[in-house]
Amino acid sequence: MKKILLLFFVLILLTACEKKYKYVEIVREQSVLGGSSIKEKDEQILSAPSDSAAYLNAFSKFSISQKVYSDMRKKGMSEYLDIPIGFRLYNSEGVDISDIDFFTKAQQEEEIVAKYMSMDNVVGSSKSDSKTETECSRKRSRLCKNKRTSPIFSSEER
Repeated sequence: MKKILLLFFVLILLTACEKKYKYVEIVREQSVLGGSSIKEKDEQILSAPSDSAAYLNAFSKFSISQKVYSDMRKKGMSEYLDIPIGFRLYNSEGVDISDIDFFTKAQQEEEIVAKYMSMDNVVGSSKSDSKTETECSRKRSRLCKNKRTSPIFSSEER
């Protein structure tokens, strides 16, 4: 019984150490009519033991958004995408802590950016996928014409 109470107490302490934060990404929304506007996306709840840990978590989320946008732009798919331009981080009292300063902030930001920007393109190649799909369709068509069978069945099933 004492072990169960002790375990329960430790779990409460561990969960009590995590604070809640609100992450809001700021984007430039591209209009179909040619203009753009700044807007805030829906907030996300983050948990972290400290303000600096929450900031680094938020900065990582923002860096991922920038990486995805960058990769989609390289693939020519960014015409109407929202452009990530910043973020806000609010603590549990609703105070904006986006400009928090701590000793290793610049170094850790650089490491996060390097980590995500050095990754391979995260966006699939639409041209090669459609080319493969077209080639497959052609092969199936020839197979259907030559064998007079359905493309649904493989050669082993016939």
